[in-house]
Amino acid sequence: MTKKHVKEMNLFDNYLFYEVMSDPVYGVPAAKIILSILMGRKIEKLAINPEKLITPGNNLNHAVRLDVYAEEVEIEVDGSTSVQMVYDLEVQNDSKLDELPKRSRYIQSLMDKKLLSAGRSYKELPPTWVIFLTKSDFIGEGRMFYTFEDRCVENLKLPLYDGARKLFINSEGLEGRTEELGNLMDYLVSSQEERARDSTTKELHEMVDEIRLRPEVEERYMIWAAYEQDLKDEGREQTLLDLTRKKIVKGKSVEVIADELEITVSEAKKLITRIETEEKKSPSVE
Repeated sequence: MTKKHVKEMNLFDNYLFYEVMSDPVYGVPAAKIILSILMGRKIEKLAINPEKLITPGNNLNHAVRLDVYAEEVEIEVDGSTSVQMVYDLEVQNDSKLDELPKRSRYIQSLMDKKLLSAGRSYKELPPTWVIFLTKSDFIGEGRMFYTFEDRCVENLKLPLYDGARKLFINSEGLEGRTEELGNLMDYLVSSQEERARDSTTKELHEMVDEIRLRPEVEERYMIWAAYEQDLKDEGREQTLLDLTRKKIVKGKSVEVIADELEITVSEAKKLITRIETEEKKSPSVE
């Protein structure tokens, strides 16, 4: 598949979204524009950490790389800052959308763990928002946004007041759509000049356009794309190894394995040889 050039990308492309949010000049202003529209109020002070890796303790155990981890802060009288709200902002293309509800649950737990590890007590935990921006209305009720919080099952008017909310916003829904939010989502989907329809999206477009036209941004993308492809190749190879092991146990021939995995007989032989070599190296248990 032919890869896009950065100048052709939209903000729903993870790489461009990361480049904009991590930019030392435009990152915070761009995040403030987007979050202010999503929250329906102006956000004054924001500290962001784009693509932040948070884990449950072991980097190999379901680590999650957040697109944008942002803290809304307030300046105290003594000049110190206090965290008023914490956001995780994610852009998600139309793949694995059915995983988003449980992914949001997992991200929420890791955010809380991080906030508590900073020395806060439970009472000091700031309100949090896990926000997913999607192109399609994967929930399917025709709404532009869906806000979730914990409530009592026996009395839905009684919230838990734990401060944790999850927000799913899509570009398709019509119910709840406002002009400002609609303009923003349309621009995120297709980040071109003609989609910048109001002063806010025009301001955002100027930032985006300047960043994606930089030669060094294109160069970084080539490195990033090669790295992503390496990860996919490694993942595919591991999957083939796992499937081949199962088929060997079932006594299937190399020809059958190749046919069922849709690979060549030569590739199947290499997989089998690698499995046999690894098994010889494994210590025996008596």
